[in-house]
Formats: sequence, structure tokens, C-alpha cells
Amino acid sequence: MLHVRPLPGRISALEGGSAGAYAVVLALATDEADYRNIVTAEMERIGLFVAELEGLAPYEPQEDDPDNVRRCAAELSDDWPVQYRDFHNYPHDEA
Repeated sequence: MLHVRPLPGRISALEGGSAGAYAVVLALATDEADYRNIVTAEMERIGLFVAELEGLAPYEPQEDDPDNVRRCAAELSDDWPVQYRDFHNYPHDEA
């Protein structure tokens, strides 16, 4: 699970000026450091910064995986090494 927030001064991919969002993000990575580097670069590309990473582990398909996770896993490739679908936005920063 990835927690992202908009980068200051950038238009982000989040809907309606959300304060932040959570998303499952899959990536072709050799280790945790590689994952952090390529996912951070991708989120910055779409106007977000990574506030927190949670539950970081190699992906193992499970029968009860949500469809969005299955689609992300199926679309991982050298050309598209980072996959994500649904951002679960929150409208206010409660920090």
C-alpha cells in the first residue's frame, strides 16, 4: 500500500484537489530499494510524492486478489514496469 500526496506547485493525478490518496502499486523491482526508486520516480512524474510505503513485499497471486490488482500484475512489463489503478482519495489533511 502506497500513501501519496500532491507535490507542492504541481497539478497532480488526484481528483478534485484531494489532500492525498492510498493505492496498491506493483512494480518490476529487484529489491526494496529498487522498488522505492522506480515507484517514487513514477509518482513524481504524475505530480505526487510518496508519503509512506506499507506492506512492501514480493507479489504472490492470491485467489481473493481484487480485479485491479490482477490487472496490474498482468500488465507489468519492461515497457510498463510500474502499474497502479485506483487511488483511494481523501479530501482533507487531518494531520
